[in-house]
Amino acid sequence: MSTSQHTEHAPPAMAARRFFHTGWLTQERIVLLLAVLGMLGIRSIDTNARLRETLTLSDRILVTRQGRVVEEFAPEAATEDKIMYAAVH
Repeated sequence: MSTSQHTEHAPPAMAARRFFHTGWLTQERIVLLLAVLGMLGIRSIDTNARLRETLTLSDRILVTRQGRVVEEFAPEAATEDKIMYAAVH
């Protein structure tokens, strides 16, 4: 079996490992990928502290503190200030 044939039929986990280790996956590309997946109706969970990205990409925002959900926002009702307040109070 040639290398190209092996690559084409590699198990998904192996293909993903090669993909993620290429250095291709920058923060900007992750944001773009999440946006495209959302447009396709594919939902994802993103945990981060980048509030502008969160407000742009989310259809629901959950704020956690010490492992518990303390606030839930619709993106149109959320602001960076409201999210930060919920995170620390």
